[in-house]
Amino acid sequence: MKAKFLSSVAALAMLGCFSVETAKANSIDVNYTVSGSAGKWLVDFSVTNNLGGGYGIYYVAFALPSVDIINSPNSNWAYASGTPYTDAFGTYNDPWCVFSCVYNGDPNFAKDQLASGIQSGQTLSGFEALDTTLGKPNSLAWISLAGSAGTGVDMFNEGIASRDKGVSATPLPAALPLFAAGLGVISLVGWRRKRKAAASIADV
Repeated sequence: MKAKFLSSVAALAMLGCFSVETAKANSIDVNYTVSGSAGKWLVDFSVTNNLGGGYGIYYVAFALPSVDIINSPNSNWAYASGTPYTDAFGTYNDPWCVFSCVYNGDPNFAKDQLASGIQSGQTLSGFEALDTTLGKPNSLAWISLAGSAGTGVDMFNEGIASRDKGVSATPLPAALPLFAAGLGVISLVGWRRKRKAAASIADV
């Protein structure tokens, strides 16, 4: 059954027919960074597997406007061709799968695929795609499939990725009032010193 599923990503539209476990809270963390400019945003996704139970993530997809995959984390992951999966959050045009989800007749294929996926406790980044929208993407939906060679059960997860805001915790515009206040205090101290010095000279 799993082999038939792996043979075509188009079968994602029929996920309800499979034995699928309910997603666990905080079971998968997906973050991304953004670089580039309007209409050419380079989005780099990072996926962390917290599922436990021997589940390995072998398929991830992101809801972006078009198919614009730029790079893959490593040689095990590639673009998963087929009909994009669509739900209430969008169409997942940019999907990756271990070994492209192409079943090659090897009875150990599923086991090898899961072993090459994202294992529990691991984080994998480098899922790079192009976002052609004008505004910087602040909310991107994702889906994933994980499997357990021991149980043969697939686990479907979905969520909204978090954008990395960068190292600086205080953006420059928010720091400007504090900077201006500091300059004001320094100016006031200097003015009072000059006034005091001028008063001392006048007294002489």
